[in-house]
Amino acid sequence: MRSLSLKLALAAALTLAPGLASAETGTIRIGTGGLTGVYYPTGTEICGLLNAGKPAPVCEAVSSGGSVANIEAVRDGTFTFGIAQSDVVAAAYAGEGAFADAEPYRDLRVLFSLHAEALQVLVAADSDIKTVADLRGKRVNVGNPGSGTRVLTDMMLASAGMGVSALGEAAELETADQSKAICDRTLDAVTIVAGLPNGLAMEATINCATRLLDLRSAGMYDLMKANRAFAEVRVPGGTYPGNPADVVTWGPRAVVVVDASTSAEEVGMLVEAVFDNIRRLRRSHPALQFLDLSEMKTQGLSAPLHPGVAEYLFN
Repeated sequence: MRSLSLKLALAAALTLAPGLASAETGTIRIGTGGLTGVYYPTGTEICGLLNAGKPAPVCEAVSSGGSVANIEAVRDGTFTFGIAQSDVVAAAYAGEGAFADAEPYRDLRVLFSLHAEALQVLVAADSDIKTVADLRGKRVNVGNPGSGTRVLTDMMLASAGMGVSALGEAAELETADQSKAICDRTLDAVTIVAGLPNGLAMEATINCATRLLDLRSAGMYDLMKANRAFAEVRVPGGTYPGNPADVVTWGPRAVVVVDASTSAEEVGMLVEAVFDNIRRLRRSHPALQFLDLSEMKTQGLSAPLHPGVAEYLFN
């Protein structure tokens, strides 16, 4: 637990520091995502932790366009904090991908990671697909061009020595159509990138005999070694109906980001609110139920750590 002096310092910062509080609202603003996703309820719960015991709210979770929009808004000062995928954070820091037309964001800092956003590959329970290499020649939903699912699917296939052209069919179905396609056997596999449990995967495993593909392979570990934005994800047995055994996959993690100019005291208060109330945060959304403090401190941190995190952890 941080000292009373930190709490008093933050109280003063809330009133005086333009980097923390919006000039218009006088509150901390956390950029999240769509109202039906995981980022928005996560940001709302974090603000609830920060607002607890205050005479008036000091934190507001703002629905946004997601990772890219949040990082851009942190950069221009619209948001104090933002939630973003770790691979998008890495791209922003390097000035690559969606940020290729902008200067590298070298003042981007991370605080901690949240839930894993696992690459999940669904196949029929009786399918002969046992490994990623077995997808060759099969009908696979690969995700829309430019989507996080498509990016990770391309990486997964490349780790097995092939590309989309090696598939029998590369479909780009809307989310609502994918469960039906795997159950109707019009597709052999569906790829998804999302927190656990995912609604699409839950729907498919409830409606028909469907299993999650284990992605463990030498190629997977080589890929993670080359890109620290990704981490191994273990899907516990029983997460989805008909899938009693643990399955190993990989993917980015949701990460809380901030600008380097934000004070250590401000950052420390947010970190304290989350780490000291981790059980409450786990209960706030199914995708957060597996949060592990050790992983949050070490995995998916794809930009430099803000000094305020160390200030909280080690003082």
